Amino acid sequence: MSHGWQRESRPTWWGELNHARALDADTKGALKGIHRRVGLAILFESSGGMVEKVAHLPELRFAIGEPEVETTSVDSAASALETRAYYLRKIGTDGFRFGFQPTLKKVVNDRRAALDEPEVTRAIQTLVRKEFERGASLPVIVTADGAEVADASRLTLVALDPERAWEPQGPTGERVRTWARQRGEALRLTPGALVWCAKRPGRDLRDRVELWLAWQRVQSDLTEGLLGEFDPHERATVATKVREAEGEARGEVWAEYRFVILADPGASDGITVLDLGCPSPYVKALRCQA
Repeated sequence: MSHGWQRESRPTWWGELNHARALDADTKGALKGIHRRVGLAILFESSGGMVEKVAHLPELRFAIGEPEVETTSVDSAASALETRAYYLRKIGTDGFRFGFQPTLKKVVNDRRAALDEPEVTRAIQTLVRKEFERGASLPVIVTADGAEVADASRLTLVALDPERAWEPQGPTGERVRTWARQRGEALRLTPGALVWCAKRPGRDLRDRVELWLAWQRVQSDLTEGLLGEFDPHERATVATKVREAEGEARGEVWAEYRFVILADPGASDGITVLDLGCPSPYVKALRCQA
């Protein structure tokens, strides 16, 4: 039974802000609306008249499949929906079911929405400091004010506060040019001993930390019995989700702190900026080498 006609239909109950529509934003041709079509098929299979009330992948392939639609596209669409939808669960190895009880993904999203900005900011600052100080064999300073950095002759890595994203022509760029040359009103005697590091603009790191904090709250609420009954399989994955979210947040620190700034008297503006792109091995080398 093909649902090809649904590529053009836009039922109002399907919602303008649903996850399937968002996932379908870039789909074209035979794959246009693939996530909505798969979601609709899962909904029908999860409704009355079915004994098991589970949509298995072979059934979805049969319902959605067309000569131009590969079975892998159907599988991928079902998995993408399950990853984002709040009332869709994975059942067994290849089954999907819509239900009335929200998944933990919705709880996580609610906890994330309840986070306040100061709490997230403090968590980001703490994470950045710990990552730069982890295993460091040379002095590491994390600061929002480079004027606080002493004029020392020993090689020192100065990581700018995550709130100060690198913008060459913006306030951060102007301040770093000044901090690299002088401390307060006095010129630095050894400006070359300071290696400045700044993050790129954007909120990817904040998003990762928010998700990590949200999963931590869910784990705490489950432990204290504040969330009611949830599928045992979902409950068993929470600890893994917390670890994964922490790992992604830690990795994002090194993905974002990609700009290294060095004092350079020969440059027109007094500094040389290195964009390390994917900085993990390079910045960690700067951090760990004396």
